[in-house]
Amino acid sequence: TTTTVGTTATAPKVTDSPKRKPHLEIQQKTPFRVLHRRATATRTKHILSLRTNRINDHWFRLHLSTTAGTYVKEFVHGDCGRTMPSISSLLGCKTDIVELDCEGVA
Repeated sequence: TTTTVGTTATAPKVTDSPKRKPHLEIQQKTPFRVLHRRATATRTKHILSLRTNRINDHWFRLHLSTTAGTYVKEFVHGDCGRTMPSISSLLGCKTDIVELDCEGVA
């Protein structure tokens, strides 16, 4: 999955990362956007690889490989703290997706 992410603050922690980062375990509560059709639960998911390409101080491209069922949008913005950690919590600023492209399903 490739996403273009915008931040509300300068994101100096984001640099180009040509090498894939090791896997990251996240906890995701059922997102608000699907709560009306899914049971409330906390699920463990894994970010298998994560690579960034910095565009400027407020924009970067994020390349992810995740386990099945990971809510990618919520991993980026945090869903009001319902996904931990999230890109937003790791950077310490508000983030949101402006473009999302699923490049394949294995």
